[in-house]
Amino acid sequence: MFEDMAGPEAVARLAAPAPADLDDADLIEVIRGWERLASWVAAGLLAAIAELARRRPRDYTANGPGHLDRGDPRVPQISEFAVDEIATALRLTRPTAGIRLQLAVELAGRLTATATALRAGHLDLPKTRVIVEAVTGLDDPLATAVQHRVLPGAAQQTTGQLRASLARAVLAADPAAAETRHQRAVADRQVTIRPLPDGMAGLWALLPADAATALYARLDRLARRAAVDDPRSMDARRADALLTLTLTDPPITGSPRAGSATAGPPPVPARVHITVPAATALGLTNTPGDLAGHGPIPASMARRLAQHGSWRRVTLDPVTGAVTDVGRTPYTPSAALADLIRTRDRTCRFPGCRHPAGRCDLDHITPWPAGPTTAANLTAVCRHHHRLKHQTSWHLEADDPATLTWTSPTGHRYTTTAPEP
Repeated sequence: MFEDMAGPEAVARLAAPAPADLDDADLIEVIRGWERLASWVAAGLLAAIAELARRRPRDYTANGPGHLDRGDPRVPQISEFAVDEIATALRLTRPTAGIRLQLAVELAGRLTATATALRAGHLDLPKTRVIVEAVTGLDDPLATAVQHRVLPGAAQQTTGQLRASLARAVLAADPAAAETRHQRAVADRQVTIRPLPDGMAGLWALLPADAATALYARLDRLARRAAVDDPRSMDARRADALLTLTLTDPPITGSPRAGSATAGPPPVPARVHITVPAATALGLTNTPGDLAGHGPIPASMARRLAQHGSWRRVTLDPVTGAVTDVGRTPYTPSAALADLIRTRDRTCRFPGCRHPAGRCDLDHITPWPAGPTTAANLTAVCRHHHRLKHQTSWHLEADDPATLTWTSPTGHRYTTTAPEP
């Protein structure tokens, strides 16, 4: 019914029949047709991103000695700041925008056959991403050989099947290089954290397969040592075992506080920065607190963290809610001012960036000495966006201490507001 349709002409035909008026067979065809159209749209978006990337080569923004452009980590020939234009325009995180940039450049370059299959609707975006991921790190001839080997069957495969085909194709293309790629991957091992709703966060580790398997096996063994009547699920026990292994010294191998559905997570013996209204800390209200680097947390968690922490007075503007003063008792004036800025901003103030303010630079909005070192002229920005501000034509201005406006090289304006306390 809609076989091989992808493009503007497909929109009217797909939208004309109401799904309720179709029989089952035609409904399946319409579903397949919309999926092909989505692939065509994705191909158009990536082609536009690739053209922007072409106009942002590495070092295009260099501004004198010491202001070198490092290049995008995924696509070194493209400016490291190109991804920021994409991220702000589409309201994406930098990592997500970076993935799209890499996809776009690869499809416009050595993977043109994959780009053609995506535009025609023979591949969807997830399969396209799997192909790009598989050839990352391969030289151009090998990447092209792998592409041509897997494309004929890719349309009929799931993403899992396609990954397996790609793994075989990569090994067949250059078996001797597999160990080199593995060593590079080991060098890129990492641990990342991602805020989640309901006062939770996702902790993800990229490790060598043998180490990850051994770590999981140990967590599983520890989880299975819990008492017979322990009400926690096995997943919860493994999570608690991970916390016990990493947050206690020496490690405790037993089951912590078994016997409660919420038993397990030990106290966090590390310095964390939370902002919590006094009424919440005293149990008078349940207004959420804020955990630096994460975001809003439930009042109960904020009270638990504050109970054993050191307190500092924070004064807010009664109209705007902006932080105007932080108690100076524990610090010298310069340290107190820095603490005020980080307490007010909480994260990097570039649009969409969530880098914790505690690990950010404090930057003069109006450059010093023309601009004073005051709360109104200071803001927290991560090192990358600090460099972006000074090395590119991005411009920053402050409407008030809590409201900043960033203007991109294309003239697009993005406003950020300091989070409410």
